[in-house]
Amino acid sequence: MSRPLPFAVNDMDFLRWFKSLNLEDEVQSCEQLLHILLTLNKTPVAGKTRLLILEKIAPVLFQLTARITTQPVINQNLHPFDADENTVYDFSIWSCVELANSYKMLSMEEAFKKNTYYSQQQKSLLITHGLQALSKALLYMSQLYNRPYANFWSDCYHFYRLAHHKETIKYSGESITNAFKHVLVFYLSHTNQFSPQEMRVVYALLGQYSIHAKLLKNVPEKKFRGTPWVHLRRDLPPSNPTDDVDKDDPYVLYTAAVDVASKVLEAAYDKELEHSYLDQLMLLRLAKALTSNTQRKHERVPVNTPCMALINFEHLIDYLRNQALENAYTANAKGYIDLKATGALHRITANIGAGYNRQPTTPPELSAIFNTTRPADTHVKLIDKSKNGCGVLWPNKRIKPKVGNIIGLQQKSLNIGFIRWLSQSEESDTKIGVELLGINAQAIKISNAGQPDTEIDAIYLPREDSNRQPESVLVLNNGFHPDEYIFIKKEHSNNRYRQMRQLHSTEFLNRYQIIQVN
Repeated sequence: MSRPLPFAVNDMDFLRWFKSLNLEDEVQSCEQLLHILLTLNKTPVAGKTRLLILEKIAPVLFQLTARITTQPVINQNLHPFDADENTVYDFSIWSCVELANSYKMLSMEEAFKKNTYYSQQQKSLLITHGLQALSKALLYMSQLYNRPYANFWSDCYHFYRLAHHKETIKYSGESITNAFKHVLVFYLSHTNQFSPQEMRVVYALLGQYSIHAKLLKNVPEKKFRGTPWVHLRRDLPPSNPTDDVDKDDPYVLYTAAVDVASKVLEAAYDKELEHSYLDQLMLLRLAKALTSNTQRKHERVPVNTPCMALINFEHLIDYLRNQALENAYTANAKGYIDLKATGALHRITANIGAGYNRQPTTPPELSAIFNTTRPADTHVKLIDKSKNGCGVLWPNKRIKPKVGNIIGLQQKSLNIGFIRWLSQSEESDTKIGVELLGINAQAIKISNAGQPDTEIDAIYLPREDSNRQPESVLVLNNGFHPDEYIFIKKEHSNNRYRQMRQLHSTEFLNRYQIIQVN
């Protein structure tokens, strides 16, 4: 619902209001600007007055949305959808969308098509800022792993056509082209393989490097399949071309991002930039995506298999410990008694009671004892699988997985993995790509040599020769750094291990290869 404007629709009154604008509450300020844009887009306003309002609001809105969507790097605890977080993203997305709509409305007026009302610089800025607003909206939608809304791409192509097809402006600069390239290349980076925080870095990085992308009217036949294309008259994202592409269509445009990938690779190996290990891995994944080199090492086979998924490091630790207790309980019931095991004394008492013609107490179900069902447990469906990975359909709308989270998939055994990509929409369940690390995991304690006070929870994965998986440990990325020699406490013993190398690093977790030493 539109709200009344807080100023009269004239230059002087707007500037007086704008000067007094209080931005102390950033979320509330973003909401206010969103409602102003919604009302403006339904109100007749003189073209230059509308342009003045937009040019004042745009930089403020970009700063506000960037700040309120900044998420601190914390551990990977999962919670139900946070209403406040969703509200922040809704305000950010739709305020940028409405800003772009306002610029589009101006560009469709008769006065914009003439050369007497707006200057060429004003027209160029209008188109550039419209594209920048759409690129911001794409970033915020991507951080929620949502697809762009209907007409998003047609709006992007509308702005680009104004400068390059309709001859609406005598355009000779690069600002419009570069803003358009930023949208295309960011989309082509396969953002669903990154965490929301990584997306911010990728977006900023491509703001610098996407200018090296090439927009081509045609490509050599041998490169045709690997060069994404768009049709400037259709509401479709960049995609790899098929045989039915009309190569003579003036609205067909190809995007070659190989030079952008080269720049990203240079940055990844630039020693002066002092990247962390995590940042370097992110840059390598980005470069691979931009070269369209996303072939899998192992072919995935379609399946349709239900299983239980456990997500979140702490819940997996609890589950593994409960599973170990349950296994001990079952083993003791098969013929021997370990007084240290859970339930042993109860069974002795029950047997004595039966000897005196008393009814033995019926032990409760194991699930009641160990309570293995957790809030982060979800019944999911495997939709494809390969030697070292699988695709999962995630139906739980209350819990939102994140790229880089750990996940356990329980069938006959518990398989531990990392979430490598996400894809979701309002119409369908979330799809998750999982890289599998191994089975027979154990909950353990780990500490650095000589520092027993540093003992923390970890997950131990034994060596698996069939999948070429080395013996390793998983720890939270929360400030603990294992030394070369560490102590691991598992199965009532404390053993010394050597940390060989870091195998994986995500925003939430680190995985290290280890070997036991004397």
